[in-house]
Amino acid sequence: MAIFKSWFIDLEPFENRVPSTWKNGVLGDFVEIKCGQSPRPIQKYLSNCGLHWLKISNAIGISSPFISEIKDVPISSV
Repeated sequence: MAIFKSWFIDLEPFENRVPSTWKNGVLGDFVEIKCGQSPRPIQKYLSNCGLHWLKISNAIGISSPFISEIKDVPISSV
């Protein structure tokens, strides 16, 4: 979280300026977003470490444009 804030909020590595190569937009402007399903039972596919598994439920009901907490980690990313 501290690195994210340093780089993308405070822009410290970039001398407090947005790099000219960055583009402003929503995620759908840059990637194709597809909906899928989580495997069932999902607990069988989760681990305590590795890359996090972003789910729609992580984004529902938050007031920030950033998702700062993702609890689930798929086993395949360890």
